[in-house]
Amino acid sequence: MPGGRAGKLIAIGCELFTPSLTPEEIEASGWEPEDFEEVPCDVWPAHIRAFELACYLRRQLRTSFSGVLGFDLGPADAWMRRRGIPDSEQIVLEQQLADIEIGMLKTVNKKKD
Repeated sequence: MPGGRAGKLIAIGCELFTPSLTPEEIEASGWEPEDFEEVPCDVWPAHIRAFELACYLRRQLRTSFSGVLGFDLGPADAWMRRRGIPDSEQIVLEQQLADIEIGMLKTVNKKKD
């Protein structure tokens, strides 16, 4: 996985869309639920807004018969506008969201064994 800014954002996308273990799976593994309470990836302060936007867009995906294509960005525009985010910040946020989307697509479209 790439490092730096893009690597951190891609990791966020992967973690946001990695299915959680069920209580039964946790019990079968011998671990306790408390072992899984930690945040699965670090979110840099500069990426907090992108993380919040990605969390909001988790339910706003464009799909086809071949799988997930990406985030539906119409709701992203409304989300940023409602929060009064200036245009210059929106451009940066869109770039960060694109990196998160890469990780999300790698995860959700991964072929099952």
